[in-house]
Order: sequence, then C-alpha cells, then structure tokens
Amino acid sequence: MHPLRLNETCTDLELGEICTSHCADEISKCMAECPPGDVSCENICIRDGFTCVDGCPCNIDCPTGCQDCPAFVCSACFSPENNEDHVNCIEFFGNELSKCTKNCENELFRSLCQDQCDQEYFINIETCPCEPGCPDGCPCPNYECEESSLEKHGAVLVLKRFRIPRKPVLVNFESFTTDLSVSWYNNGPENHQYYPLDGCSVLYKDKNYLFGGYTANINGTLISYGPHILDGCDIVKAEGVSFYHDCDLGSVGYLPTVDDKEAYIMLYDGEMNNVQAYDGHAILEAEFWAPNKYHSNTGGHIPIYKEKPILIGGMSENSVETFSLKNEWTEHEDLVFPDGDIESYTTVWGDFGVVVFPGKSRSNEKIWRLFDDKWTNIGIVAGEKTRRAARSVLFPNNEVMMIGGYDNQQFIKYAFNDDFTSIKGEILEDLPFLAEYDFPYAIYVENNFCTI
Repeated sequence: MHPLRLNETCTDLELGEICTSHCADEISKCMAECPPGDVSCENICIRDGFTCVDGCPCNIDCPTGCQDCPAFVCSACFSPENNEDHVNCIEFFGNELSKCTKNCENELFRSLCQDQCDQEYFINIETCPCEPGCPDGCPCPNYECEESSLEKHGAVLVLKRFRIPRKPVLVNFESFTTDLSVSWYNNGPENHQYYPLDGCSVLYKDKNYLFGGYTANINGTLISYGPHILDGCDIVKAEGVSFYHDCDLGSVGYLPTVDDKEAYIMLYDGEMNNVQAYDGHAILEAEFWAPNKYHSNTGGHIPIYKEKPILIGGMSENSVETFSLKNEWTEHEDLVFPDGDIESYTTVWGDFGVVVFPGKSRSNEKIWRLFDDKWTNIGIVAGEKTRRAARSVLFPNNEVMMIGGYDNQQFIKYAFNDDFTSIKGEILEDLPFLAEYDFPYAIYVENNFCTI
C-alpha cells in the first residue's frame, strides 16, 4: 500500500506488517459494504485505509516504530504473552494457587477448599495487567506493578566541562535530560571552576571519586583542582591533598589490598609508569609499583580480572600485566592483546571476564573478551569507524551503554548473549548526539537522579 513510505531500518517491522495487514482487511470489509458501483464510497474506504497504514509503526506517522506511536499493535497489551508485567502477575498468582491447593490436603472438606482456591485465583487473575481489571496494562487499580526495567536498572550521569561549559546529562536507554540540579565545585582564589579535562571515576567506599581536571596557573600560582567526590547532587572537593591525575595517559582502579591492609584507590600514571595508592585523603607514602611496560593511554580505568587489577595494552603497546597481592606486576606473554596496540579504549568487566571496546584508532573495530586466560573476538563496534575516547557503563541486566568520543557521537547500546560469547551494538537513534564528549565522567546512578 505505501511501499515507499516504510522505514525498513525500523526495529518494529514485524508489528508494522501486522498493522498494515489489519488496515488492508479493513479496506476490504469497508468496500464490501459499499453499494455496487459507488465509487465515492470505495474511495473513502481506500482513503481511510491509507490513513490507517500511515499510522502503523515504521510508516510515515510512526517512522521510528512503536515509541510514542498510538497504533493498536503498540499497546502494552497487544501481545499479553510478551508483556513482562502480565507474565509476572499470572506467574505470581499461579504460585499462590499452588500454595493454597497444597494447604487443602489436610482439610476435612478438601474439594470445597480447592474450589475456594480456584475461585480466589480467577478473581485475582482479572486484576492482572492486560486482563479485564486492567485492560491497558500497568499501572493497574488493584494490582501493584513492578518497577519498569529502566527504573530497576538505573541511568548514567554524564559530566564533561572543559573550556566549553556543558550541562550534566542523565541518560538511560530510552530517555535523555539535562534538567538536573547537579552543581560543579568552585575552587581557587578567584573562584575558578573545576574543569575536568579528561575525566575518570571509581566507586570507593560507596562514594564516587572523580579524577582528572588540570593544574591551572593563576597569577603564577599552580593550583590543582582534584580529586573530587559526587556528594548527592553536588561535586565537592575531596579532603586532603590536591593533585592532578591524567585520565588519558593514566588510569584509576580499585586496589584490593596493599600489604594486607584495607583496599585503596589505585592511581596509574602512564607517563611516569608508576602506581600509587590513594585512601580518599592522601597519597600513601609507599614505593612506586612500576609495571614492566609503559601502558599510557589505557582509557582511564583499570579493570579487575581474576580478582587482580590488570593493565591492557596502551599507546604502541599490546602487553598485559596483572598486579599481585605481593605488590608487584606480572607480565603475561600468553595474554598479549591480539589486535595490535590499542589506546584510549573502554572496558567493562565482571564474572564474564574483561571486555575491551576499541578506542581512538579508526582501524580497530573488533570487540574482544578476555576470559579463562584466552582472548576471543565477540563482536564489532556499532556505527561508523570514528575516533572514540568514550566511556562504557555496565547495567545490572548486563547491557552496556557507550558514551561519548572525540567526534560527534551517538549513544550506543550493546547487549551480550546469554553466555557472553557474542555482543551486538545498536545506535540509540532517539537520543541526541554528544558533541566532543571525549573522556567524560560516566557514573551509574538511580533513574531519576537529581532531576528537576
């Protein structure tokens, strides 16, 4: 019917086809009711049918699919068996029925007891999403729906403010806002603001510590603006010494133990090739734990692999080293990064190992996973080959959001398969570009964090 109007890159093509087929059936029914030879009636049927098709997902009125599309196929209850709230509700009351029936085994009037269980079950089922008591889905008047997946999985606070002021951003996989009450720290003799040149952060003792910034020369006086802490909706200066830690040349991570004492923040200086420990107040007086190779431009973060900090590659480097509890670095010749040198990359890690996404170089497009002491190519980056100096955030549902880069970058969602042996990326077309957000802070927060 409108073949040229269909957006073939739309993610809801199958629902669009169902809707279009429904519109075609409606045209046929309408024309069958027209008097023989009544061309005017037939034209009205065709016109209404075209309007119906235009309103289908992936067509002219809903080009991006079901998001904000009023078509019936986009309703939460069009396919109840695929509605998570409906499925959870049916399962919950099914379990309650099983418990109730089991309790009837010891009742004198067992059959009557079971009848009462069944009756209560059917009454409860009608309150579920997509059932008669809640036909449009959550929220429901007599059933407490669970939090949506986005509400459960949170969002990312994105901060970048160097030279050009940029508003803090709160983003999840479907929404984006700059209407936040996050304030930047003011410091210095002339109230100069904290400008994070290349930002990186680490969660330490339930607080997000922010590193980066730069050392300003104000009237001949050098002033360092870091580190800082995200304290509620404010960015405040951390107690103790001020120092500058480069989050492009260097990285930060979590140091499990130092001489069998409590954990610290690990600061790796890729230019000087040394590691220091920071306790939230001061750099500890200890020897510099120098890796065997220079790992500059490693992307700002030090992953944990098999409970040890690990340094992977860097500028003109592809070696891999882990930090042991004996406060020494061990180079692993059998774990050399397989795709040549890699710089300014981004990583996520967990029980699935360490996953490395390409960085600045346009020639690198493969995504690699280190697991069980073996590197495996599990996918390629989504979108065009651009210079990325991005951040990646792992959500609790094991989806990854890629944020920022040197060039104008779109947000990208990556999803693993069940056993983490492959990963696919999807550009989030409905979210805006981020202009020159290279090495931004990207901090996992609650879904409505500091919104106005």
